Amino acid sequence: MQKEKTMQTTIIPDFLIIPGAVVFCPDLQPLDCKVYGVIYWIHSLKEGRCFASNTYLARICFPLEKNKEKIKNKSKSIQNSLLRLEKCGFIRRNYRDKDKKQRGEIIPLVLYRVPSNDGTVPSNDGRGVPSNDDHISNNIISKRIKVVASATPPTNCFKEGCKNKAINGDRFCKYHKLMNLKQFVQWCGKSEMAHVKIIGEWAETVEPNFKTVAQWEEYIKRNVRPAKALVPFSREQIEKGFEKIITAKRERWLTDYTMETLFKFITSDN
Repeated sequence: MQKEKTMQTTIIPDFLIIPGAVVFCPDLQPLDCKVYGVIYWIHSLKEGRCFASNTYLARICFPLEKNKEKIKNKSKSIQNSLLRLEKCGFIRRNYRDKDKKQRGEIIPLVLYRVPSNDGTVPSNDGRGVPSNDDHISNNIISKRIKVVASATPPTNCFKEGCKNKAINGDRFCKYHKLMNLKQFVQWCGKSEMAHVKIIGEWAETVEPNFKTVAQWEEYIKRNVRPAKALVPFSREQIEKGFEKIITAKRERWLTDYTMETLFKFITSDN
């Protein structure tokens, strides 16, 4: 891959297409959305592939920045955005070497179907954008084109080597779909089942260090029985039980506890 040329040309896409799944993903930052839009824009040019370097992506994402050193620093932010986008399953990066030091193509995975009047899929009539090319055509796509979202995820898990089926509406199976504590608590809070909400509140108190959907599913299974036993109690009684456990933790006289402990704390007042 050749070195980047002297940065003189300001590159501003006519428009960026950013899927709602990317925009509203809680694990992404605003720059990540812009980076995805730029990748997809480059991908939609004549060659239909994106080989842009991090520095080149930084130039497009920060068009007003002319200082080479600042652009170089911003390319590190681009790298972080690519990591988050790939972790969430929105892009895939192909590498030219086994050590993954020489990146080749960046492939956007949430695509759009762009049909024209004759049933073909048109693209900009400019050239593609390899990382060593500073001159690109910026012609506007025909106004006749109707953009139709087509963000259906693959059937199999996106994780390399995994043969499990992906979760419905997602790119990963439950063993590779990431879910942190905050996301789990929010998910439980939206449930219509009282015992699931209690499990979410319990998790927020004890803060288990689980990372995937599968781990949280097992966590729910282990706590279904004691959580259902807590359902008949009032909200005030349950909150007082939680407060007792938090106080006991702070005072360090309670180190080993389960949801059964919460049940005992509540019933000890009756």
